[in-house]
Amino acid sequence: MKIAIIGSGISGLYAAWRLSEQHQVTVYEKNNYFGGHTDTHELEIEGTKFAVDSGFIVFNDYNYPLFTDMLKKLGVETQSSDMSFSVNNLVSGLQYNPSKKWSLFARPQNFLNRKFLQMLSDLLRFYDDNKDIDVADIDPNLSIEDYLDLHKYSHEFRYEHLYPMCGALWSAPVEQVGQIPYRFVVSFFQHHRMLQLKDRPQWQTVKHGSASYIRAIQKKCRSIEWKFAEVKAVSRSPETVLIETVEGQAQYDWVIFASHADDSLSLIKDASELEQEILSQFGYQDNRMVVHRDLSIMPKSRL
Repeated sequence: MKIAIIGSGISGLYAAWRLSEQHQVTVYEKNNYFGGHTDTHELEIEGTKFAVDSGFIVFNDYNYPLFTDMLKKLGVETQSSDMSFSVNNLVSGLQYNPSKKWSLFARPQNFLNRKFLQMLSDLLRFYDDNKDIDVADIDPNLSIEDYLDLHKYSHEFRYEHLYPMCGALWSAPVEQVGQIPYRFVVSFFQHHRMLQLKDRPQWQTVKHGSASYIRAIQKKCRSIEWKFAEVKAVSRSPETVLIETVEGQAQYDWVIFASHADDSLSLIKDASELEQEILSQFGYQDNRMVVHRDLSIMPKSRL
């Protein structure tokens, strides 16, 4: 069959890799690079070249079994990585890294900081209260802020730990984190074993930058047609699916949308009521990221 895939993030690439074994696959990408969230920058600093990832960075065997299996079959090299979290609050002056005992008290005054110690107490309580809870029993309408209010968690735990962590995980403004569903947060933390102090997963990273696995797919799957072309519209007929780009039209037996929900909905000419209802539920925001090596804006204590 002729199959078109719109979007070349990991969903589109994985689908292309598997389907190309038996079908004729074309991948459409509107950006000037393939990979979606995977974005590797080749930087040269003082004569040495570095591959720096600003999007997809780490994975582990437990949470990403299919991705891990794909890397092995493609012969992509990986290496162990340190997945840690630290806080440097320029307003309150608090600085710590909870991944190690010595860096937890990065600043000596943390030992005597009552609010900091309260935050640690709440952190342990949050872990203990949620590590074994059945997510299915949680009210889907309960926000993380509602839960924290209900159980009287401190301001410090919220704004010096949990909210910054959630903001870092999902690229969300700290002011909006409180509205994230509590059930989603607990489910994610449980699944990634983040509510336990021991036996956390060993994180891995792709050697030579995450873009290495994209190059491996392109090298392995030479039958795939790769197109830098923005899809303008998708329409269906009883027999085929029609894709429209600035270059013209192309017919396929199937089209896979490996794109954001709002983008996908905007492309479907004859979207059903159910498709509109489901795909319109998702919101997105733009995030600005800066890759730098300016020590003057880094924490004074190297955690």
